[in-house]
Amino acid sequence: MIPILFLIFFTLFLVYLIFGFYVFLKNWKSLKNRILFSLCMNLSIWALGYAFMTISPNQETANFWRLVAASGWCIVYSTWLDFAILVKEESKKWMSDLRRLLIYLPPLFFFIMNVIYEPIVVKERLVYIWNDTYVINLVEVLFTLYYVIFIISGILIIYKWGKNSKLNIEKKQATIIVITSLISFVLTILNKVISAFYGINIFPLGVAMFSIALLGIYYAITKYKMMSISSLTANEYILKTITDPVILIGNDLFVISVNSAALDLTGFLEKEIKGISINRLIANIELNREAFQILMNTGAVKNIEVDLMTKNGISMPCLFSGSLINNDLEDTLGIACIFHDISDRKIAENILLKAHKDLEKKVYERTEKLEEINTQLEDEILIRIKAQKGLISSEEKFRALMKQSIDGIVVFDQDTRKVVEINDAAYNLLGITEAEQEAELIWKQLVPNYDKIRLVINNLIKKSTVSSNASIKYTLRNGICRDFKLYITYVGYSNKQFIMVTIRDITDELIMEERKQQISKMDSLGNLAGGIAHDFNNILAGIMGYTQLTLDEFEEGTSTSENLSEVIKLGERAKKLISQILIYSKKTLVAPINVDIRIIIEDILKMLKATLPININIDYRLEGDSFYVYADQGELHQLVMNLCVNAKLAMSKNGGTLKVILSKITVEEKMQIEYQVINAGKYIKLEVIDGGCGIEETVIKRIFEPFFTTRGSQGGTGLGLSVVQGIISRLDGVIMVDSVPNRGSTFTVLLPTANNDIIQEPILDKKTLNGAARILFIDDEESIVNSVQKLLHRLGYIVTGVFDPREALSIFKKDKDLYDIVLTDQIMPDMTGDVLVRELRIIRPDIPVVVCSGYIHEINHEDDNKTAYLLKPVSINEYVIVIEKLLKDNENILK
Repeated sequence: MIPILFLIFFTLFLVYLIFGFYVFLKNWKSLKNRILFSLCMNLSIWALGYAFMTISPNQETANFWRLVAASGWCIVYSTWLDFAILVKEESKKWMSDLRRLLIYLPPLFFFIMNVIYEPIVVKERLVYIWNDTYVINLVEVLFTLYYVIFIISGILIIYKWGKNSKLNIEKKQATIIVITSLISFVLTILNKVISAFYGINIFPLGVAMFSIALLGIYYAITKYKMMSISSLTANEYILKTITDPVILIGNDLFVISVNSAALDLTGFLEKEIKGISINRLIANIELNREAFQILMNTGAVKNIEVDLMTKNGISMPCLFSGSLINNDLEDTLGIACIFHDISDRKIAENILLKAHKDLEKKVYERTEKLEEINTQLEDEILIRIKAQKGLISSEEKFRALMKQSIDGIVVFDQDTRKVVEINDAAYNLLGITEAEQEAELIWKQLVPNYDKIRLVINNLIKKSTVSSNASIKYTLRNGICRDFKLYITYVGYSNKQFIMVTIRDITDELIMEERKQQISKMDSLGNLAGGIAHDFNNILAGIMGYTQLTLDEFEEGTSTSENLSEVIKLGERAKKLISQILIYSKKTLVAPINVDIRIIIEDILKMLKATLPININIDYRLEGDSFYVYADQGELHQLVMNLCVNAKLAMSKNGGTLKVILSKITVEEKMQIEYQVINAGKYIKLEVIDGGCGIEETVIKRIFEPFFTTRGSQGGTGLGLSVVQGIISRLDGVIMVDSVPNRGSTFTVLLPTANNDIIQEPILDKKTLNGAARILFIDDEESIVNSVQKLLHRLGYIVTGVFDPREALSIFKKDKDLYDIVLTDQIMPDMTGDVLVRELRIIRPDIPVVVCSGYIHEINHEDDNKTAYLLKPVSINEYVIVIEKLLKDNENILK
C-alpha cells in the first residue's frame, strides 16, 4: 500500500514539475507565466516531500522529508497571493516592487518555526504512512489563519479585478480562476482544519486539490487569452505587403505600432513615433474628431481626407481609412489606421481648380454685388437664429438652476410686481402653496412690511444700484420665526428685465454663531477664574503659614489658639473652594476619591439659600446615613449644582419648593431604563424636585443634547444637563426625568455606592523627624518663603529660602552636596519649576525634589521616587510628610 501512496505523490511531483517548465518555456516573458511556474515549483516540492516521507526507513528521514514538504506548502500560499496581485500587472519587471517581498515573510517565518519549534512532527509509523499528526498550538493556528487570509485575499482581488474590468474576456478569466480556487480552498480546509482538529491522518488533499486551482488558472489564461495590442501582436494586423502607411493605435488614441511605409512618409523613427497621440499626426483637428467619432460609432471609416503631419512639420494630404480591432468577445483592442498619399492628385486638382477659377472669374465679378447682399442677408439670418437659440437655451438653464437650488428664488415683474417664476425651495421656506402664489401672497408677505426692501427694489428699477441684500425676520403660519437673507438683483429674462429675489434661511447660522460667542465667553470666564484662583492660592498659602506660626506661639486650650485653629480650618475650606474653581476652569485634573455626597449637597444648598428669591423654599431630606460615592469632588459639585440651578430657573416665575431627597436603593438585577443600562447592586439615589413650569414631552427627548436650550435669548448655553449626563455616565450611573407641564419636574440620579473608607492625613510625629536635613526652598512669593521657612526651622530643619529660581540654581551649583532636598514652586517668572528641576538634576541627578503648584496639570510629571508633587496651598503637615518620605526613600538623610 505504501508504494501506491509514493507513486501518487511522486506522480503529482512530476506533473507539477513538467507543467511548470512547460508554462515557463511557452512564454517566459509573461509575468503571470513566471509566477505560475513558481507556484508549480512549490507544489512539486510539497508533493516530493510527502512522496519520500511515505517510504522513509526511519523517523529521522521521515522528519527530513516532512520539512521538504513544509518548504513547499509554506510558500505556495504567498506565491498564490503574488499571482493574484500581479494578475493584471504584466508591465512590471519581475519582482521590481520590493513591497511584494513582504508577502513572502510569513512563509519564511513558519518554515523556521517548523524547523525550530516543530509544530508538526512525524511521531510514529502507521500501517500505510508515517503519522504526522497535527498539534493544535499557537503556531499551527497562526499558520492556518495565514493561508486562509492569503487565499481568500487572492480570490477577492481576482474577483474585484474581473468585476471592475470593462473587457468580457477578463470577466470570464476571473470567473474561472475564482471558482476553481474556491473549490481547491474548500477541500484544503476540510483536510487542514477538520482532520487536524480530530487528529485524523488521511491523504493530504491540499497537495492534490491545489491542482484544480492551477488548472483553472492555466485554462483561463490560455482559453481566454488577454489580447492587447503590442509590438508583438501588431504584426497580426499590419500586413508587410501593404505599401500604404499603416498606423496602429490603442483605445487612448496613442500610437502603438507602425509599418515601414508610415515611417518613410512621416520621417519619424520607430522609437520616436510610438507613444505619441494621433492628434499630433493629423493636422485638421475638427475633421480628425469627426472621423474618429464615426469610426467609434460604426466600426469603420473610409477615404476621409486628412492632412498627415511629418516630423519636420509638413502636412501631407492623405485619404484616411480606419477600422476597430475586436476580439472574439467583441472587446475593442485598438484601431488600425491606413493612410493613402494623395499629394500628386492634390497638385493636379489645384491646377484644374486654378483654371476653373480663371474661367469663372468674370462670372464672380459680375455677380459680386449680388453675392455680397446674399452674404449679408444670410449672416443676419444666422445671427438671429443663434440669438434665438441662445435665448431659449439660457431660459432652460435658468429654470433648471432654479429647480435645483436649495435657496428660494422668486422672480417678479418690475412693473406689475406679479410673480413670473418661483421654485419649490421658496414655497417650502415661505410656508405657502402653489395655489396661494397665484393670489400674489408672496409679494404681499415679503415686501409691504419692510421699507428697506422696497427702497432697494426702487433703486434697482431706477438703475442707481445693480444688486443689494437685506436681512429680515419672517414668521411662518405655525408661529415659528425664521431669519432670512434676501439677495435682490436685476435679471434679463424673456427679452425683458425682472427683479429676482433669492431667499436664504440663515437661522441655524445665526444660532451657531451665538453659541460660539457664548462658549467663548465661558472659556474666558474659566480662564479668569483660574487666574484668580492661582493668585489667591499664593495669598492663602501665606495666610495659613503665618497663622500656623502664630498658633505655635500659644499653648493649646487658650482662646487665642482656638481662634487661630479656626482660621486654619477656614483656610482648608477656602483651599477646597479654590480646587472647585480650578476644576470649573479646567485647571486641574479629575481625581476620584470616596466622597460623602451628603456634605457636597449641604454646602451647595447653603450657598443657594442665600441667592434664592423669597418665593422659593428648600426642602432637604435624608433617608439613611453614609452616602459615599467614588467620584471627583469637583464633578459631583458640578452635577448637584447644575440640577439645583436648573430647578431654580424652572420656578423663577411662579416660585415653589425645591426638594432634594437623598436615599439608598438596591437594584436586584441588570435592567434597561429607557436608553440606559444599569447593573445590579447598591446605589445612592438623589432626587431633585421642582414645582416649576415643567417640560413638554417633545422637549424631554432633547434636554441632554449639547447646546439645546429652551431659554432662547434669556441666556443659557444648553451645556448644563449635557455635562450632568456626561458625569453620571463616567460614574456608571443613570439619570431619569419625569415631568408634567405646569406642575414641575423630577430629576432622579442613581450613582453606585462606594466604601466609606476615608484616607486620613497622616498625623505628624515630631519625635521621628530628621530635623538636621538641609532644605533649599524656592518661591517667588515672599510671604510663602518667609512663613514656610520659619515653620520648618521650628521643626529643626535647616532651610535656605530663595525668591529667584536663577539665584537658587547659582547657589546649588556652588555646593551641590550642601542640600538634602529641594522644594520649589512651579509657576515663577523667568524659569518654571520643572525647568529648574531639570537643571538641578543635570548638576546632581539624585537630588530629591518637591514641586508645588496651583495648576497641578501643568507640571511635566517625572515617574520616579525622587520627585513629589503638592497642590497649593500646602500645609506644614503636608510639607513634612513628603520631605520625610523622599529622604527615607532615597537614603539622603544627614547623619
